[in-house]
Amino acid sequence: MAAIDTSARIRASVADAIGKQCMGDDIGFDVAPMVPVVNGQPAGVLYRLFFTKRSPLLGQGPLMNISQVAAADPSDAQILEAVTTALRELRELAAKLLAPQN
Repeated sequence: MAAIDTSARIRASVADAIGKQCMGDDIGFDVAPMVPVVNGQPAGVLYRLFFTKRSPLLGQGPLMNISQVAAADPSDAQILEAVTTALRELRELAAKLLAPQN
């Protein structure tokens, strides 16, 4: 039996999904396992995915999105869905920042 680094597998899947959808943007990401606690007891495992994208406004910090996948060993499809949603939300936030204010 071989050891499998789940975080490394998730990171590779996230990087692959970003590479297919980034449209030339530089997207930063990180992955963190979390164990939610309910009534003092562990309630499963989830992974938080953190995404950053440069702000369209000069001198401003990066835009950020936090997604989560509620699975101890998320599938590539679950990761792809989380990445797709996060990148869409980052693009929407960038567009909102650039929209004229009323």
